[in-house]
Amino acid sequence: MGKLVQYRQVIQKILTEYRDWAAGAKQPDVQECVAFDEDHDHYFWFSVGWSGKRRDFGVTVYLRIENGKIWVEEDWTKQGIANKLLEAGIPPEDIVLGFHPPQKRPIVHQSQSAAFYLSGSLEVLYEPVLPGEG
Repeated sequence: MGKLVQYRQVIQKILTEYRDWAAGAKQPDVQECVAFDEDHDHYFWFSVGWSGKRRDFGVTVYLRIENGKIWVEEDWTKQGIANKLLEAGIPPEDIVLGFHPPQKRPIVHQSQSAAFYLSGSLEVLYEPVLPGEG
């Protein structure tokens, strides 16, 4: 299987698992959704609906594949989607945290908790927690 096909399958599996998990915890009038655009390699997990009289819409995770790397453009998960990508076998050098400015973009490093090196110091941004454990 080629790398692009593998990355697409991993992303779709992870986002679908998160969506299914979140659908059980959300309000009944708010729908958890995923959208996969394989033509342009954009992948979303988002919620849409109403909470009483208040509109509820938000992108929880937005990933894209570009030049053989998975770009994490938006991530509002507690665990950090990068951890799930690492656990699924995506090499750290193929994960880019696009929500950081280019000059401060960390290098993903695989360890017991996915840690990121920023300016030579180690800062733990995400603790591994599976859906339902947090």
